[in-house]
Amino acid sequence: MKAGKLGSEIIIDAQLKKRGKKLAFLDVELRDKESNELLAKGSHTKSVSYTHLRAHETLRYLVCRLLLE
Repeated sequence: MKAGKLGSEIIIDAQLKKRGKKLAFLDVELRDKESNELLAKGSHTKSVSYTHLRAHETLRYLVCRLLLE
């Protein structure tokens, strides 16, 4: 992994690995947009409730919203 440069754009690749009634498990990678070099990698476990798991949401939308909370 390398450090990002000030002002560079990054790509956030987040994948929802498992979603249950009370927890969601995500894997996340941050990459430099220009070089595609890996800057950071991690996982996140998020407590979710009914308001987080609305039927109309796609998994991609859910991952984005969980990451921003």
